[in-house]
Amino acid sequence: MRDTDLLNSSNLAYLIAKEQWTDEVVKNLIKTLLDEKEEDQVSHKWEVYGLTNPSLLINSLKDGLIRFDIIVYDWDYPGVGLGAGTNSEDILLQILKSTFCLIFIFSGADKQDEITAVLGKPEFKEFEKRLHFLDKTKNEEEQSNALITKAKELYDGNFSFRFAGRLRRMTMQVMDGVLSDLGRATLNELKNYLNMEDSGDKRDLVDFVAERFRSGLTTSELPNLDVPNQGQQGAAVDKELLKRIWSYRLYLPCESAIGDFDGMVRRGDIVEIESKHFMVVSADCDLARFWHKNLGLINVLPLNALEVSNSKLKEMLTICVNDDNLKQHRIKHLTGNIDGLPEGPFILPFLKLGSDYKNFVVVPKEIKTLSIPIPQIVKDMTLKERKNTPLKYASWTGTVKMCSLSEPFLTPVMQHIFSVLGGYGVPDYPSSMKELFDTMLNNFFSTTG
Repeated sequence: MRDTDLLNSSNLAYLIAKEQWTDEVVKNLIKTLLDEKEEDQVSHKWEVYGLTNPSLLINSLKDGLIRFDIIVYDWDYPGVGLGAGTNSEDILLQILKSTFCLIFIFSGADKQDEITAVLGKPEFKEFEKRLHFLDKTKNEEEQSNALITKAKELYDGNFSFRFAGRLRRMTMQVMDGVLSDLGRATLNELKNYLNMEDSGDKRDLVDFVAERFRSGLTTSELPNLDVPNQGQQGAAVDKELLKRIWSYRLYLPCESAIGDFDGMVRRGDIVEIESKHFMVVSADCDLARFWHKNLGLINVLPLNALEVSNSKLKEMLTICVNDDNLKQHRIKHLTGNIDGLPEGPFILPFLKLGSDYKNFVVVPKEIKTLSIPIPQIVKDMTLKERKNTPLKYASWTGTVKMCSLSEPFLTPVMQHIFSVLGGYGVPDYPSSMKELFDTMLNNFFSTTG
């Protein structure tokens, strides 16, 4: 066996039986976990793996070889890093950001204050519920019980911990099915059938695969989410967690795809221009052939910060509405009408800017057209080449992409915006006509057949 590879339960059992260990505490903990049996007293209760250096776990996670529910992280490992910037603290943060797992930091009690100080830093704040201390000075039975007790506690109440393994298996099965179907076509056939050019938008392929993947996952046997309530009724709402979950659902951050980002401007992108924020509303098909179809013009909607200091927004919203009326609204969904205001304005909540979540008001009738000067790279093209050239952020000088509004919210928002802009009014019925309709409906619902 190679000491740079992932060691499985068989490897570890062999090492425990045949080799000398410099750390008996680690050895005894692993042996205790390996010896635990299911109720049949035959099957092993835990799948246990090990790595000879914590840094190797980062590579294992990046390669997608395996995912763990629990990691026992030895803080005292000698020479933990494989280079600069790879101390225990750095590697722990990388692991937390790379995968969901429960981490028990394994160390002697003399290091507990040091570890507590490290975990108190701002960068570890969002992971605090996944981190626990495991005291090396206690016997292995006590340590194992601490692991198992916490695992059961999280299994009962934490979504990722309970469903991670099953969801991973299902997603892999569905993706294998998609790839199997696509495997029947050659690369040229697929390109021709999907009408994709060599220089075309790679999202065509991504969208095609993603739709099949979503359909397959929807029809698979997903885990049952009806978990016990555990006495949570009436519990205080974790507002920061609520913001984070909805921000994650509403927006697609581009940070996760920086090295792979194609730089194209798309409908629903939220951008920053000279410290102001806008949402792109031009159609994707127009943006894909921007200079020919749009003549260098792009449609955007300003995002008005919902802040006390924004006197301009307050003045606009209260032209015909009293402040007190606006305080009483109850918004039911993303494009829900704000009571007292005309149909159209809606709130775009929990947009993450830096470390804060900001709220904005979008007024569809504020739509603007911005003219983008033709960049030199486009001027140097032939007329035929210009016709098929998309708008990219590299050509939209001074603009930074923040994120994109995701589905299933993007399409309804765009329909709402253009309905407000192009809607048709209908004359109101007179009061006598309204009374007549009231009578008709009352008679209908009060009469039994």
